[in-house]
Amino acid sequence: MATDPSDPRRAGSAGRPILVTGFGPFLSVAENPSGTLARWADGRRFGDHQVVGQVLRVAFAGLPEELERAVTGCIEPPCALVSLGVQREAWWRLERRAQRPLTSVKCDVDGALASGFDADAPASERHTRFDLDRLCGAIADLDLPARPSDDAGGYVCEWCYDHLLGHGERLGVPALFVHVPPHDAFEYAVQERALGALLGEVARIVAEGGDAAGSTR
Repeated sequence: MATDPSDPRRAGSAGRPILVTGFGPFLSVAENPSGTLARWADGRRFGDHQVVGQVLRVAFAGLPEELERAVTGCIEPPCALVSLGVQREAWWRLERRAQRPLTSVKCDVDGALASGFDADAPASERHTRFDLDRLCGAIADLDLPARPSDDAGGYVCEWCYDHLLGHGERLGVPALFVHVPPHDAFEYAVQERALGALLGEVARIVAEGGDAAGSTR
């Protein structure tokens, strides 16, 4: 059967964008560095790839559609998908998997709970195929702390990650969720350098074409 050149799973990655999403404020987090970093990354180039940055609402309802618009709104199908969220600790936490059903009892910005959207979901998990040790190493090379995690938190971040990995499966591209430190843990210039190092390594992995390939359940 002939290959359809318009199929993003068959197309080369050269020149295709990297999608980076972050989140806006929620609960007691008035200044969410993940959204600030997504805006900072928007339009920047890493290797052959320009970043498309988007900021999402911290809300269970509408997030799947909002994320889908971010993915499909790129001029070309993204070659990699990276979502950012914030954590309380002063290190970069690269998430290995997204699990369902969600477990958090925190309300989102609309006052909704995860149980209202995911209580009946069968137990499942998706895994990134990125080499997290390699990506953590890119941040550690800046003398900054980074390590993999097996717990994405069970909140909107994990809801986002599950859908992000689903888009990675559909497009045949790698996907990753990163929890960044709070805004008062490091100056934004430091956070920007860390994200720049991470995205530079993502671009190199994509160029190599065999170090990551979407996700697995």
